[in-house]
This record gives sequence, structure tokens and C-alpha cells, in this order.
Amino acid sequence: MNDIHKQLKPQPKLSAVGTTCPLRLLIVEDNLMNLRVLNQILNRMGFQPDIARDGAEAVEAVRRQSYDMIFMDLQMPVMDGFSATRAIHSLLGSRAPWIVAFTANAQQPVQIACKECGMNDFISKPATPRIIETAIRKAFQSLTDSPD
Repeated sequence: MNDIHKQLKPQPKLSAVGTTCPLRLLIVEDNLMNLRVLNQILNRMGFQPDIARDGAEAVEAVRRQSYDMIFMDLQMPVMDGFSATRAIHSLLGSRAPWIVAFTANAQQPVQIACKECGMNDFISKPATPRIIETAIRKAFQSLTDSPD
């Protein structure tokens, strides 16, 4: 089998976590390649996430639409992920979505800063579908367990 044939071969469907954990998702990512990869993985899981290209767009998105979970890049133009997370919490308070840091910088001080600004979870790039699915299931469990 040549490389071209491999590239044209349809991607297998991943876990149907979108059916068992029906969440409204937002991806906040400025890097087009990272955005495409995460979006493709989520599509194959049964999700149709919305997209914001920076933190300011993310804040505007949560003003217009209710989300259950946000995959938040940290370093973006206009408004970074830390500032966007604080703004979302300020805007929505206890109704803020589950926010997952999605970043290539996995150093412990960064993880601590993510928690301190209100992020609920942390995923290091590049992430496997299994890691993304685990984060989704964790968010779903937390959101369905919380009294609202």
C-alpha cells in the first residue's frame, strides 16, 4: 500500500463519546494545524464543536452560546487563555463551563497557573484521542454530578 492510498483511506470512527457524553464544546486555538487535529478528533467522536481563534473570541462566544466544555489554548494573540478563563468565570460565575487547558507547555508552574485562573483540567499537546476522551468523560461526570 503506497503513502497516497494511506492518506485517502477513511479515518476510523473513534469512541462514540459524543453520544454517551452529549456536551456542547468550544475549541479556542490560534494554531490552524492544532485546531484541525483537535476538531477532527472531536468530529470522529461524534461532536461538532464551535471554534474561537483567540481568548477574546472565546469570551464573545460564551456570551452568545452556552457551552459545557472548552478546550483552551494558553498562548494566543489578542487575549491569552489565562485572561479568557478569568473573564469567562467573571462573566458566568458558577455557570462557567468546564475549561481544559490545551497546551504544549506541560511544565508544572504552567499547570499550577492554569488551576489558579480557574481551569478545571490540563491536557498537553499533542494529545491522543484516548487522553481527549478521558478529559471529556471527566468533564461530563463532574457536570452531571454537580447540583444546579
